[in-house]
Amino acid sequence: MTQGNSWKLIIGFMLPVLLGNVFQNLYSIVDSIIVGRLLGTEAFAAVGVTSAQSFIVFGWINGMTSGFSILLAQEFGGKRQESLRHFFCMSLYLCIFMCVLMTAGLFLANDWILSLMRTPRELFALARNYILIIYGGIFASIAYNLLAGALHAFGDSKTPLKLLTIASVLNVALDLVFIRWFHMGVDGTAYATVLSQVFSAVFCFLHIRKHYRIFRFTREERRFRFRSAGMLLKLGLPMALQFSITGFSTLIVQSAVNSFGPVYISAMSVVGKVQGVMGQPMVAIGAAISSYTGQNYGAGKIRRVKQGVRVGNTLCVATSCVCTVLLLVFGASLVPVFIREEAAKVQAIVHQFFWVVAWFYVPLSLIYVYRNTLQGLGEGLIPFLGGVFELLARVIAIGLLVRQFGFYGVIFSDPMAWIFALIPLVPYYYYRIGKITKGFQQGGFL
Repeated sequence: MTQGNSWKLIIGFMLPVLLGNVFQNLYSIVDSIIVGRLLGTEAFAAVGVTSAQSFIVFGWINGMTSGFSILLAQEFGGKRQESLRHFFCMSLYLCIFMCVLMTAGLFLANDWILSLMRTPRELFALARNYILIIYGGIFASIAYNLLAGALHAFGDSKTPLKLLTIASVLNVALDLVFIRWFHMGVDGTAYATVLSQVFSAVFCFLHIRKHYRIFRFTREERRFRFRSAGMLLKLGLPMALQFSITGFSTLIVQSAVNSFGPVYISAMSVVGKVQGVMGQPMVAIGAAISSYTGQNYGAGKIRRVKQGVRVGNTLCVATSCVCTVLLLVFGASLVPVFIREEAAKVQAIVHQFFWVVAWFYVPLSLIYVYRNTLQGLGEGLIPFLGGVFELLARVIAIGLLVRQFGFYGVIFSDPMAWIFALIPLVPYYYYRIGKITKGFQQGGFL
């Protein structure tokens, strides 16, 4: 990504990521449709109750491995093969440690977390069993994210797309088998999700082993070095914390939603699924910008980094405007696809939500450009600070607005969070890129 037209490179990288993420979200939606239609509103709400927990856990995993992949992208862009293999090996060690720690901790804390979230009594057992199975598959999620992150660092976004497409079809097929034929209830959809993740991780490993030399470590490259681990964690931890803080803020919102009862829980579950798909163009652009920035910064091409930001801003604003129109026109009409019981009540709540939130998709889209650019430059603290600002906004909205305006307080927590998140990101990007440019000019690189 260090040579050629920036538009073509970013769009060419973005499209496979977008398609893969859409497939991933679509099979999550199909999960929800199968659960809602075959098992009923209560089962649908029980799965929805755990969405904030899942966001925190898998956000942490995604953030940590994305941070590792930025360093891999910088080494790849600078053509430092020995260093690339060493950092990948160190990433593997850190991921194994993370897997053991997270799985044990979440199993022990699960009931306490569900109680803290004010999970309705009638949903508690279903939600508990579902999320415990998901936690049991953390190893597969970590493995896939690490391997897919390495492929993204190399500029390969097509292979993860192929794997996610196959895994999506597999997940849907297993849903139907486990729920309709084996009568496993919500546990069946959890097992289907874990097995599809195992498939993705195994075949991603086989692909990298066949096509890249990254697994052919020398003894020196395999050696654990605290300095190398520190360099990886310097990027991975802030990104993991940033995702988890965003997830924790979602947990606060989910706790507030739970107090309104199962109908509102179901409505917000639908909102989450629909917004998950609508937000994927922004996520894909952010992933492309991160790899593009990492490789060009590693190669010392700062002008291309600036050009990438301009391309990302244009793409994100355009796609967010399209998403706004789609949500306003079609958002609430999708409710009957998910559930039949009390669909009219749920539809009214979803309509109420989208007619406020959809107008704020432009600031949401800009978060992905500036946050991912800073991460590609090796900055972890400021993107993390953006997550802190987002958390503060949601705490203010839930703590103050819900008391005064009821469910509208929940609705406005999203726009407030997106606007607050931009406060540290945008000014710091221009400060940082100016400082880097000045440094490269003095060094004679520009």
